[in-house]
Amino acid sequence: MEVKYLMTSAIILYVFTGWLFSKLLGVYFKVKNLGELPGYLLGSLITAILFHGLVNYQDLSLVAEISSILIVFHAGLTSDFMEVLENFKRALVMSVFAILTTFFAVTLILLSLGFPMETALLIAILFSNTATETAALTLEKLGTRLKNLLVSASFIDDIIVLFIATTYFNLLKGLQGSDLILSLIISITSLLVIMQVGKFRERFAKFFIKMSKSHESFVDTTITVLAGVVAVFLLFKGSGLIAGYLAGLLISIGAAIRDPLLRFKPRIIDFTVMLGSLIDSVFIPLFLLYVSPLIIRPGINLVFVFSVFAGAVLGKFLPYFFFIRHSQQFKEDAIIAGLCMSGRGVLEMVLVVYGMSLGLLPENIVNSILVVSVSTSLFAMSSTSLLRKRKVS
Repeated sequence: MEVKYLMTSAIILYVFTGWLFSKLLGVYFKVKNLGELPGYLLGSLITAILFHGLVNYQDLSLVAEISSILIVFHAGLTSDFMEVLENFKRALVMSVFAILTTFFAVTLILLSLGFPMETALLIAILFSNTATETAALTLEKLGTRLKNLLVSASFIDDIIVLFIATTYFNLLKGLQGSDLILSLIISITSLLVIMQVGKFRERFAKFFIKMSKSHESFVDTTITVLAGVVAVFLLFKGSGLIAGYLAGLLISIGAAIRDPLLRFKPRIIDFTVMLGSLIDSVFIPLFLLYVSPLIIRPGINLVFVFSVFAGAVLGKFLPYFFFIRHSQQFKEDAIIAGLCMSGRGVLEMVLVVYGMSLGLLPENIVNSILVVSVSTSLFAMSSTSLLRKRKVS
């Protein structure tokens, strides 16, 4: 009984100490125009080192799962559906080429390092994404049209990689044929339905207008949609991550309707700001506190880290650089565009941890994967910041 009490006390102390330290460093990094994420990472890593051996990362697994769904829900909620439709063709071409380039580069690197084919493919899939939050942050001071184009491409990355990763997870888990087909059907059908709702959004205007009649109504409906979509997906062997993302995307469509009372946009802005603040302040630090004990484990494979880092960065940088370079309108921003799209973020960490929890990624390599993911994010933000300062000076 006493041992259990001490373990619980250690977990609570770890969470609150780590959260406070991460927040303080996050504020410091934000003041330095580097974003809060590096501060959260550094704070959680230092806390994990201080509490090494006292806390098991699995004790925070439930919090991490809830955080994961809320993070992807917020990513879908803050997507500008009209921007995605407007830039869809160009963004899709860039996104697909960048995904394929990264996928083949990382796969070849891992195979040359002696990794089994199925593990190499899984890790390559996870690194084929671009973190929307990192891209949006680093693109903040670029021209609006280029920012919209690249954020749309990173949004398409999210959808493609989420679908491919969760499908591959299901294959590796050995789901029966009927379960796998059911999972694919629910995912693809839901995406197609949401696309149709977006295309014919004015037919659903009454629903969006009605849900925005008050703050309470908007929040209640939004949470109900999230819970309902996640429950349906899990019931039909689908992915909770895809469910959360699509639920957010569905709600975001309301911002594009003709609202005579002009209530929906203020409601969704207020809600996303509130949810975003909650996620940034609480759930991302908590998720990183869950991940950090994995990162600090001994046995980081430096050859893996440097090789995969190079493949992951170049696999994203080169396609975006050449596409933007050939555009007369954005030619001067080609290097910055390539660099900012090379970063990974929280979604990749979520997928890595999810794959590990299913027993699909060996624990002895998870810390190296997470180090690469963190490094690409820091590289994208720091390199674009330095390049922008050089341009200004």
